[in-house]
This record gives sequence, structure tokens and C-alpha cells, in this order.
Amino acid sequence: MKVDFLLALLVLTPPASSLGGKSEYQESDKSRANAASRSSSLLAAARRRRCLRIGRLAGTELKEMPHGLLHSLITLRHLNLADNQLTEVPPELHNSHAIETLTLNKNPIKDINEDSFRGMVNLRVLNIAYMPNLEYISDNSFSTLVALRVLRCRNNERLWSVSPHIFDGMDTSRGIFPLQELFLSGNNLTTLAAETVPFWDQLLQVQLHDNPWRCDCRLQWMVDLLPKLVEKGQTEAERVT
Repeated sequence: MKVDFLLALLVLTPPASSLGGKSEYQESDKSRANAASRSSSLLAAARRRRCLRIGRLAGTELKEMPHGLLHSLITLRHLNLADNQLTEVPPELHNSHAIETLTLNKNPIKDINEDSFRGMVNLRVLNIAYMPNLEYISDNSFSTLVALRVLRCRNNERLWSVSPHIFDGMDTSRGIFPLQELFLSGNNLTTLAAETVPFWDQLLQVQLHDNPWRCDCRLQWMVDLLPKLVEKGQTEAERVT
């Protein structure tokens, strides 16, 4: 892992080798002053890292995330990993309870599965768009995302399959579903099951255009539902304005 990959995300402390070791000779006033300055810099860097809320690692040719990188970043809320060389959702993200926004656009990830976002219980916005290799989204992929409000999964030219069970396992027994905005436009979808989303009527915004939909009886639910969603969106807009 190149150090400059991480500099965009973290305020890194100087390597141990740059701090020097004890000499057999007594330190001079200058060296003591330098040591004090370095200590001050280390403390300042540590404070900045502890307070880091936005992490930007987009466009850094990142292939993986080093183990333990996120463990000390307890204040990190928004992480941008777009336009890298990730072939899977980094396992390092598992159980990242604090992250609220995650962007993985333009990575060569082929599939999204039940382990992809495991334990990210406070994730509110997920961006998985413009992925050149993404082909399918499997069962239970989003079942642990109990705070998810916005899902942008669009312009993935190879995405042909979205399982009807992507939210299975999420407790919706009280009629409450967190998702408010769903973007599935510009993919390669020919069909989509009505049960993919437990409560379509609770969504505030839906985009399904620019897919090669196969017009048959399996999509009749979409024909019946979409006008209602459009009307609801217009009513909501009028209420806000």
C-alpha cells in the first residue's frame, strides 16, 4: 500500500524512523527543541485523526484497504472510495458502525452479497453506481442496513439481476421500512420483482428508467404502482414548497 493513498484520508504521524532514537551522546538544545516540535506535531495529528468525519480516497488506484485502518476512526461518518480498483466491498468496512455515507462508484466490483455491508447499521446513504463489472445483487445484500435512506445503484451497464430478497432479514414487522429514495436507472435490468422492496408506497423518490425492461405480466405491478408514486412525489413537493 502506498503511503500517499492514505494521506488523503488520514493525517498520518511521522514514521518511527524519522523520530530518531536515543544517542550515546547527550542531546543538544536544538535536538531537544526538535523533539518537542515533533511531539507537538504528533499530538496535533492524533487529534485531527480522532476528529476526522470525512474520508476521501477516491481515484487513488486503491485495490484493498489495510487491516485496522478504520478501527481508530470513531468519528468517521462519510467515506468516498470511488474510482479505485476494488474488486469487492472491502471487508475492512464490516461492522463500521459509525459510517453514514459510503461511495463505491466506478470500482470493478462484480457482485454485491450478504457480506458486503455486514454490520453497517448506521449507513444512511449508499452509492454503488457506474461500476463497469457489477452484474448482480444477491439475497440479503442490504438486510443489515437498518438505517438506509438513500440507495443509488444506477448506470451499471452490466447489472442484469437484482434479487427479490435483497432486504430479507430486515425487521419490517411493524410496517416500517427505512428506505426513502431508490435509484435503479441506467442499468441492464429486464425485470424486477414487486417484493424486492417491502413497502414501495413509503418511498419518496424512485427512478427506474433507462433499463431494457421486458414488458410482460411480471411487471404489471410496476405499471400500477408508478403513477401512485409520481402523484405522491408531486404532493410531497407541494407540501414542502
